[in-house]
Amino acid sequence: MPFHLPGLINPSASFRARLVIVVGLISLVTILLLSWLVSTIAASQVRKDKGTLMAEVAHQMMETLDRGIFERQREIAIIASMDVIRDPRTPLAQKRKQLEQLQASYQNYAWIGIADAKGDILVGTGGLLEGKSVAQRSWFVNGAKGPAVGDVHDAFLLAKLLPRPLYDYLPLRLLDISAPILDEHGRLLGVICGHLSWDWSFQVRNEILEPLGQDFKADILVLGRENQLLMGTPKLHRLARDFSLPSTEAAAASRQGFVVETWPDGVDYLTGYAASHGYANYKGLGWKVLVRQEADRAFDTATGLGLATFMVGMFIGGLFLPVLWIVAGHLTRPMRSIASVADRIRSGHEEEHIPVYPGDDEIAVLSQSLAQLVDNMETQKHQLIENNQDLQLAAQVFASSTEGILIADADLRILSVNQAFSSITGYSPEEVIGQTPSLLASGKHNAAFYQAMWSAIHKTGRWQGEIYNRRKDGSVYPEWLIITSVRDAAGRISNYIGIFTDISERKTTEERILHLAKHDVLTDLPNRVFFLEEVEQAIAQAQAGNRKAAVLFVDLDRFKNINDSLGHHLGDLLLKEAARRFDGVVGKAGFLARWGGDEFVVLIRDLSTEEQVMALGYRISQALGEPFDIAGHHLSITSSIGIAIYPDHGTDLITLIRNADTAMFHAKAHGRDNIAFFTQDMNERANERLRLENDLRRAIGQNQLYLVYQPQVELATGRLVGVEALLRWQHPELGPIAPDKFIPVAEDTGLIEAIGEWALRTACRQQRQWELHYDLPLRMAVNLSPVQFQQSEIVALVHEVIAETGMNPEYLELEITEGVLLGSDEQIKIDLCQLSLSGIQIALDDFGTGYSSLRYLSQLDIHKLKIDRTFIHNLTEGGPNASIVAAIIAMAQNLGITLLAEGIETPEVADLLARMGCQEGQGYLYHRPLPAAEIESLLAEEITKHTLSKLMK
Repeated sequence: MPFHLPGLINPSASFRARLVIVVGLISLVTILLLSWLVSTIAASQVRKDKGTLMAEVAHQMMETLDRGIFERQREIAIIASMDVIRDPRTPLAQKRKQLEQLQASYQNYAWIGIADAKGDILVGTGGLLEGKSVAQRSWFVNGAKGPAVGDVHDAFLLAKLLPRPLYDYLPLRLLDISAPILDEHGRLLGVICGHLSWDWSFQVRNEILEPLGQDFKADILVLGRENQLLMGTPKLHRLARDFSLPSTEAAAASRQGFVVETWPDGVDYLTGYAASHGYANYKGLGWKVLVRQEADRAFDTATGLGLATFMVGMFIGGLFLPVLWIVAGHLTRPMRSIASVADRIRSGHEEEHIPVYPGDDEIAVLSQSLAQLVDNMETQKHQLIENNQDLQLAAQVFASSTEGILIADADLRILSVNQAFSSITGYSPEEVIGQTPSLLASGKHNAAFYQAMWSAIHKTGRWQGEIYNRRKDGSVYPEWLIITSVRDAAGRISNYIGIFTDISERKTTEERILHLAKHDVLTDLPNRVFFLEEVEQAIAQAQAGNRKAAVLFVDLDRFKNINDSLGHHLGDLLLKEAARRFDGVVGKAGFLARWGGDEFVVLIRDLSTEEQVMALGYRISQALGEPFDIAGHHLSITSSIGIAIYPDHGTDLITLIRNADTAMFHAKAHGRDNIAFFTQDMNERANERLRLENDLRRAIGQNQLYLVYQPQVELATGRLVGVEALLRWQHPELGPIAPDKFIPVAEDTGLIEAIGEWALRTACRQQRQWELHYDLPLRMAVNLSPVQFQQSEIVALVHEVIAETGMNPEYLELEITEGVLLGSDEQIKIDLCQLSLSGIQIALDDFGTGYSSLRYLSQLDIHKLKIDRTFIHNLTEGGPNASIVAAIIAMAQNLGITLLAEGIETPEVADLLARMGCQEGQGYLYHRPLPAAEIESLLAEEITKHTLSKLMK
């Protein structure tokens, strides 16, 4: 029996049923489409809004990092140019203090240090890393070429010494910012480096996130040039060390934007990105900033809205079907039903929907039109809500920004300002709205400045630069201003937006740094750089006006003695008091500056007569000759003054300064406390010494230097026991040059270090060859200059040479003079002790001619005394020198020190010395200094004698 539906609900029999079924299906499909459409539109808008926000946050983070690195790079470059850093005579403690002041002014410096030109750390903040070699570090290599910024790296050594970062989840990471330290000729003196704690980037991140509130849940990442993770989260560091994503590729190709992408953890994220383009003249490091949020979280608003729309639609559909059922049964009342629903919607019942009837009759058209109208209104309402949220966010950014913001119309009438504007200018919004920005004009800029500014705005739509404006209280302040024009859809300018920052504090800091760059830190007098600029200007003015000028070079006589005996603190106080007296004498008569150390210079621009400059020199000499009372000490000094006059003694800056310096040295050489005008004779002597210095530099590289060896014998037996290596110079044009002529030049210029190292290596290598060939215990004596102890790591050098040549250290004898021991440097005594512990013999040369002291003979490991030839030359039994030599021998025997007499020329003297107890000797009686080949002949003779002695026994 076939099944039949009741007629009331049978679609084929009931119009009411068909109507309900059709309308129900249409409603269901409409609800699904509407839910999808609403969700799609909302997701697109949310993606755009959130993506734009994240891209802007990334841009702000990148710009803040670039600006911060630029400011640190500029600080390091300025510090590198300061005299207190460049001058090698500046005490290291003073340089450390300067660096620590910089570190204190910017707390994110983990460490600041200076390396010399060889890459050894001279000084560092907190005394850290001093003495360490950084010659292979990238910051030193790149910093020696010019200002450099390195990439972020781990700092395992400093991590053990410095506190753990506040925000960084890794122990300690640093960003190196370095710059070369150059002398006045552009030669490299060293490299200064500031280690910027990478914790700083986390502070920047927190400062940027703070205004966005707690609801802004997003990760900020900083990637390096190769997409290595520099800043992120511990989880990301465990996930991967570098990332290659669509966002990183897009960041490398454009400035900023956003993208939805899948990350290595398999999760989709909405990612905003921005790339580094540097700041000012800083070109950037190619970094990228990513701001990411899980896509589900980013689009949860749109998803929720779509689901809500679907549920509301289903709910309304559930309510609509019974109504439709009733309406279908009451065809006479359709208009009343439509009107009733419309009235409820008008009353605020937004969940209601106008029933839609099929067909094209009046009721159907009316119902369809009303339903479409309601849907459009609902869509517009949602759009208005979303636009209102955007406006609220923009208003919050506008109000909370720390930069002053001004919005004006096309006629430059101010429409709105933020709180930062009022805080900086002192004007309330009510006082400026309706006014023009000229209300702030300071009067410091002319019409051409403003004309160029507005011309750039009209051409490019943007202008930025430094400008001075006036506050409400009348004070003028500097600001960094950015003006942008806004155009409407037709391309016409509708608004101008000005964003500015008060840079008063930065300008004050720059002025202070500029002052420090041109003034001496200790005396606050102009420094060498400032003085040279003034001299150059004075020469140009004198040349143009056919006038004369003069330079006085003043040196404080024997200041080093006061510095060494009373300490650098007392020396600094004396220099400050001397500078005060200088200034009192010179006044407006000239331009006074500190040249460096204990040297001062004076420039007289408009010189009338030579008597004028001589009178000033006498007044300076008189003022400095008065006793100084410094910290309870009654001190007296004199001065040596050299004078050079333009154009008589030089027509350019370099010549004039050099000739004044030459005249000063001439005054010092003639008894000190003198005033000397430059003469051509002085110039010739200075040029002769300069030529000798230049020739000596070439001699090192052209193998003009060589060693000869003077035998040392045992006086009792005449047996050869050692040789002394002696330095010689064969000049290609002048022939042999005496050591007493070129060695002082080498010591003054520092060339003695390279020459001394070469002589030590050559002598040790020669001794080792003789030992291997002749199998004789021959001692090699090598002279060391006091300069080598003061300027180099002598212990490390000697150990390196011994290891390199394979020489037995017991056969090496290092000869030093008493001048090495007279200072108070404990390091020299430590060095001598370490050398002695290595088995090396220490000999004291020219004993008796200097300030001999039994104290250092008893305290230090001195193995041999060499009696100077002045006591040996006319030595006779009972003669005037015999008692002195006898006393030296008795003292040495009591202390267990071996004696060697120099300059033995007769058998009688040799016999007398042997009887007096002197063990060894050398001199022309035995042999003159010989080349290595002739020493080998002597060694062969020694072997023959030794063999015959054995046979006779």
